[in-house]
Amino acid sequence: PFAQALADDSNLLLLHACVAVEERPVRDSKEETGPLFAELARIELKLNLVLQMLGDVVRRGHPAALARVRFNALGASWWPKGAAPQCGSRGVLRIQLRGALPQMLDLPGEVTSIADGEVKIRFDQVSDAIAELLGRLIFLRHRRRLADVKKSRTS
Repeated sequence: PFAQALADDSNLLLLHACVAVEERPVRDSKEETGPLFAELARIELKLNLVLQMLGDVVRRGHPAALARVRFNALGASWWPKGAAPQCGSRGVLRIQLRGALPQMLDLPGEVTSIADGEVKIRFDQVSDAIAELLGRLIFLRHRRRLADVKKSRTS
């Protein structure tokens, strides 16, 4: 229980950070003037650079088999590039939500099926707070993807 509480705290912090990044408001060009905005933009760029460099260092120290994953608060599916886990096995799925954030989202669960190379896992220890933030993050990313598609069609 103690280890799960630590993992929950870490996951909540990461999800709050990702949601904050995704919810960043679109700035009006009229607001983008003045010395305060220029200084904040400069600090934001430096912070993003530091986060990216930290992420690179962490990834070099912890090589992992990378695979695209689809997930929600209930479970996930992916096509592993290496050896697949066995059906019924338990473990922790580690998901990197953003390249600039080195912290991984760790979600414990059980492998429920393996078919045509696709592995499906059901999460079994996701708190309500984490489930709510996961749903919010997924919604924000989906909305942004739709906006990008719409923008590309009109361009």
